Amino acid sequence: VSSAADFEAAIAEGVASRRVGSSTVHDASSRSHAVIEMEVATAEVIALEEELGALEARSVDLANTRDADLKRRYAEASAGMRPEEAYVALRDTQLGRELEALGEFQTELSDQVDAVRRRLEAAVARDSAL
Repeated sequence: VSSAADFEAAIAEGVASRRVGSSTVHDASSRSHAVIEMEVATAEVIALEEELGALEARSVDLANTRDADLKRRYAEASAGMRPEEAYVALRDTQLGRELEALGEFQTELSDQVDAVRRRLEAAVARDSAL
């Protein structure tokens, strides 16, 4: 919900769903219990959470597609070589350049995720003090 009116509507919906009945133990029992979990967040916090979610999803998509393909190609190209030999043999190939670019992109994406997390933590801490 994003407004007091939305909150009131959600509470009214919950109250309307309330069931009243009796049992052999309590003939006219009408007690009920409700648990309301609520997070109050500023528009800035909501926007940062959405940005973080999008960056994390992008990171997972990258890891599941291109990264897996490049790792498979690297494993095939470097079969039987020690890691140092594979690095020297493949660094100037197209595959080596793609792996280098992927590593740089993953580092940049990770840095972006970290920056958004820090901004989110700062916004939550600041808003909590209010």
